[in-house]
Amino acid sequence: MSKILIVGGSKFIGKTILQKLDKQAHDITVINRGTIENDKYLPEDVTHKIVDRNEIGQLKEAIAGIKFDIVYDICAVTRDHVSKLLEVIEGNVKRHVHVSSGSVYDMENVFSLPVDEDHPYPELNNETHPYVRAKTEAELELFKAYDRGYPVTMVRPTYVYGPDNYIYREAYFFDRISRERSILIPENGNGFFDMIHVDDLADITINLGIADNVIGKAFNGSSGKMISANMYAKLVAKILNKKLDIVYYTYDMLKELNWPEELYIYPYLPIGAFTMSTLKVYKELGFEHKFNYETGLVSTYEWWSKQDNPEPDWKREDLLIKYIKSLNDKDADKDLVKNELLLEIDNINKEIEKSRSV
Repeated sequence: MSKILIVGGSKFIGKTILQKLDKQAHDITVINRGTIENDKYLPEDVTHKIVDRNEIGQLKEAIAGIKFDIVYDICAVTRDHVSKLLEVIEGNVKRHVHVSSGSVYDMENVFSLPVDEDHPYPELNNETHPYVRAKTEAELELFKAYDRGYPVTMVRPTYVYGPDNYIYREAYFFDRISRERSILIPENGNGFFDMIHVDDLADITINLGIADNVIGKAFNGSSGKMISANMYAKLVAKILNKKLDIVYYTYDMLKELNWPEELYIYPYLPIGAFTMSTLKVYKELGFEHKFNYETGLVSTYEWWSKQDNPEPDWKREDLLIKYIKSLNDKDADKDLVKNELLLEIDNINKEIEKSRSV
């Protein structure tokens, strides 16, 4: 039995890791903000402390001086998150597993795929995306701690999917294809990306807490296999045994229509290709994935179909689909359809501007 600290642990990735570790009969303490009701995720035998990790005093009150065999930090995003936690636990931890992100790789200088763990960080400047900057700086802070002897290792997930996913990704496909609605796909469906099932990611992360010769190293959390938007949609249609109607659009079209970026709805890489290597995880951990995309999406759909999935408001999407289809319909009144859509887009932008001024 190990004494384990989980930072986060209430949703999706963290929840999956927590429940797997609990089955192994460890002594587990979970700290988080308590925004999710305990009965929705927390095993009865796990110690829970409500802590805002941004508040160093709360961290010290909850865990200062306690020795842990393994720390799994699921929810660190910024350097500040990392530095505050280190201030409290450094010297009392045998192994620290940090859940990072595949976004820490320099995407502008990828010249071959898959990307391995030796690929460099991006250059951090004023144009760096805030999330990329934050996750990269968090890793750099932890590697500085490693240089002074702190026992940290990283896992860098790609897109994660599976049961309990609260991010609107798989559901984007399920919502539409289960109802045999047209599904909007950008750029002819030619965005290629990789995903990992949450169970596989949880197993990799847990293994990094006990594996030999992993301290000071980073490991990709990926399936290592690419899938495109077209493949994804076709696979979901096959699993659900539903008809598929893909409506393609371009981002240039959305810009021309003044469609607000806040409402770009497709949740994956829209164009190009990116995937991360799994060779290091296989060679150094001996890890083999349990899920391929078909079995993984089957398990996800089985979970999703049991949830309360209210009917989305399709009005705006229907207008966009109607407009796109009118472009290839010689009988359609293209100006009327476009004007109807532009009026709705204007209303959307006014609503967004109003919300910003409040």
